[in-house]
Amino acid sequence: AETVELVPAEAPWEDAALQGLDACAPPAEEELRAEDVTAVPAAEEAAAGMAALERGEAEMARDTPVIVTSFTQLQAALRAPEDADITVRGLIEVTGLLRVEGKKMLSGENGTLVRGPLVREGMIGVLPGAQLTLRDITIDGNSAAGDAEYAMLFVDGLTYPEAAVLTLGDGCVLENAHMHSSSVFGAAVYAYGPYASVVMEDGAAIRRCTIQGSGGALALSVTAQFDMRGGEITGNSASAYGGAVFLESAGMVMSGGIISGNGASAGGGVAILDTGRGSSTVTL
Repeated sequence: AETVELVPAEAPWEDAALQGLDACAPPAEEELRAEDVTAVPAAEEAAAGMAALERGEAEMARDTPVIVTSFTQLQAALRAPEDADITVRGLIEVTGLLRVEGKKMLSGENGTLVRGPLVREGMIGVLPGAQLTLRDITIDGNSAAGDAEYAMLFVDGLTYPEAAVLTLGDGCVLENAHMHSSSVFGAAVYAYGPYASVVMEDGAAIRRCTIQGSGGALALSVTAQFDMRGGEITGNSASAYGGAVFLESAGMVMSGGIISGNGASAGGGVAILDTGRGSSTVTL
């Protein structure tokens, strides 16, 4: 048989591959040089790190409850422009008006706010653009200490950056307010202005509040709105109109809750009055 010698053939693809790898390698003179690197100045890097730290601290502050045990601490926490969850521990005597700015959640650990014996003004004011939510806290008008001249809580919605909103949440109790003046409205809550609203949720209660004027529990005027989603308004009275709720050119939507056992000369439950500032509406 004839012998066949196998001679390895040249592999031209090997040279091509090697040439391709050589082509991928950068020429020596184009190697990375230090002068080609743009350095970030240390001051800029430090400033960026500080900004990130401040953002983190701000987010942490919003998630961390502020615990207060005195009137001065509570006053400062509610007035601070930052949003915050505030926890009241124990009983705090309110000796002046507490003004609310920003978005605040106010709750209690056996927390009670009670009107001081010499205080005749309101206890809490929700300023234009502010939002206050009350949960698991009692606000006591301390009627035994004498008559007040203004509602325990007021919501100022006359001017607009954003709506002024008061939310009465689960465990919030407003009680024992007494106003002797017949020229003002609302013993427990008074909301006024087109950008003011009050929301009442399940588990909230307004009770044992009285007024010589109108609105034993709540009064709303100048197109303010009351959204009653739950809760109870019981045992309140007014010498004039609206033992529970008085609407003076304002609106009310009731989708839940109970209004019972309230009394007034007219409108023991809800009384409405239309003036030149708008019409009052009630939606059930």
